[in-house]
Amino acid sequence: MSAIPITTNWPLWRTAWRRMRRRPFQYVLFVLGVALGVAMMVSIDLASGSASRAFQLSTDAIVGKTTHRLLGGPAGLPESVYTDLVTGGADLPLAPIVEGYLLVPELGEQPFRLMGVDPFAEPPFRDYLAASAAADLGPLGTFLNQPNSVIISADVAADYGLAAGDNFTVDNAGKLQTVTIAGLLEPADDIAREALSSLIFSDIATAQEILGLQGQLSHIDLIAPDEAALTALVEQLPPEIRLQAASAGSNTVQQMSAAFDTNLRALSLLALVVGIFLIYNTVTFSVVQRRSLFGILRCLGVTSQQLFQLIIAEALLLSFLGALLGLLLGVILGQGMVRLVTQTINDFYFVVSVRGVALTPWSLLKGLLVGMGAALFASLVPAWEAMRTTPNAGLRRSAIESKSRRMIPWLTAAWLLLTAIGALLLWLRSVSLAFNFAGLFAILIGAALLTPALTILWMRLLARPAGQLFGAIGRMATRDIVRSLSRTAIAIAALMTAVSVIVGVSIMIGSFRGTVTQWLSQTLQADIFVSPPTLTASRVTGTLDPEAAARIAAWDGIDQIVTARQVDVLAPELDRQLKLVASSGDVSNGQRQYAWQKLPTAEMWQAFLNGEGIIVSETLLLQNDLATPPPPLVLETASGQ
Repeated sequence: MSAIPITTNWPLWRTAWRRMRRRPFQYVLFVLGVALGVAMMVSIDLASGSASRAFQLSTDAIVGKTTHRLLGGPAGLPESVYTDLVTGGADLPLAPIVEGYLLVPELGEQPFRLMGVDPFAEPPFRDYLAASAAADLGPLGTFLNQPNSVIISADVAADYGLAAGDNFTVDNAGKLQTVTIAGLLEPADDIAREALSSLIFSDIATAQEILGLQGQLSHIDLIAPDEAALTALVEQLPPEIRLQAASAGSNTVQQMSAAFDTNLRALSLLALVVGIFLIYNTVTFSVVQRRSLFGILRCLGVTSQQLFQLIIAEALLLSFLGALLGLLLGVILGQGMVRLVTQTINDFYFVVSVRGVALTPWSLLKGLLVGMGAALFASLVPAWEAMRTTPNAGLRRSAIESKSRRMIPWLTAAWLLLTAIGALLLWLRSVSLAFNFAGLFAILIGAALLTPALTILWMRLLARPAGQLFGAIGRMATRDIVRSLSRTAIAIAALMTAVSVIVGVSIMIGSFRGTVTQWLSQTLQADIFVSPPTLTASRVTGTLDPEAAARIAAWDGIDQIVTARQVDVLAPELDRQLKLVASSGDVSNGQRQYAWQKLPTAEMWQAFLNGEGIIVSETLLLQNDLATPPPPLVLETASGQ
């Protein structure tokens, strides 16, 4: 007579609850496995998202209703272009802009974006200076007529104890200047409040004086109703002036940091993979320990579907708790990571000021869903095994190990397939970075699938040495590892994955650091380096007074000085912006390595100092597929080509 199915799951829930109370450590591991992956994912997502959001809001605040911009060279465009367009009858709203980044000691040493505007031309573009948006703007004449007057957000002023009429200092590459707060802007909503938190407004003349751009504009904003108006405007422009969509600049800048963002997310996914192994091992161990109990329950009438539902329900409950813990840890970690991410972005990509972590519902929901989904995925295999357990097999512990042994050929075949796919994706270097990471993940997961076969092989090789060293206990240890392959292989795979990631990242960082150290030791042979204060560690944005170089050269004990200055130039043939460095000598003192050179080093540098040629980086050649020797380059500078 067949057993009568149990129609209620309450006895099963009570059994599961009793087990959780008796063996809490296993379930704590489950929760920690989920929390680890979710915390890493959420913290990186919040830090990267906060930096991107701060930059985007600041950019949107500056763009406003602008549809296009007129741009000159890297140094800007003459302000005469604007006056010629206005007096020439240009039938489009135009607004001149002068902008740059400053450090403000009184405002927390944070980078602020100075935006010089013409208040009379601003209303069609941005409404921040409108009377309705000002809490304490005062007469507009004060802003225009009083030298060095600026306007900042009322919230920023309140945070640092400033009010209208107070003074503070701005630092432009070491050049300090005192400005006066002429008015305070009251943001209309939270988005405007965050956007204005890193902006300082001034008139055109003040911004030109502070930034050292006398007679120059950064760009001219315009609003074009249709293509015909743009065509008519382009006909009035000098040939060196370019027309660009307003959104193109921010898109280009954010594309620069896309690879950095991808790297961060890949690291968070690796942490999630390690967590999945831990979850799988915990659930499998829990199922194996209760296998005899499941067999008895099947004999008493519990259906296979009820066992499946029990294990999945346990996984969902524990993963929910782990995901909540991971969200909390992720927010805490995000507070610290946002400073590191912001510093890296400032050093290598663009200047951004982040004043806090932006807690977006999507980031938290994504962490919750991914954490629970990963735990559910890791629990499916042991839950399926428990569901397929027959009453008599459930009472035999060897059944699951027999299945594990039969799976080894299939797992080995899967390893070969995943390794081949991963190698192919890595070989296709022209494919996007996401494909390269997919190839790495395929190889990593494939190596994990090979763990059972390697475990059996290694235990056979270690059986005799272990027996000789530890006697019967050593032989039993190697045999028990093989007998419990369904559990030990997963633990070994999880440890292998974690260690491989740590070793791989450490080797990569060590290689980069060693290469940079070697390059610096060969290239920078000077004893002392002098540069102006800058916003970022990797870019020199200001200039030194030539008198300072002359005074340094006159000091006792100075044998030789080499001066250099870098500016941004355009390379039309390459369709990109380049760094042009003018140097008075070889700072490497003849130690620099060259991939190709036309003349011996001494003769080459003499020709270089005589203005008879340039030196280009190997990276520039490789990125643009330039031939060797490189062809002549046309550069657009502030003084022409």
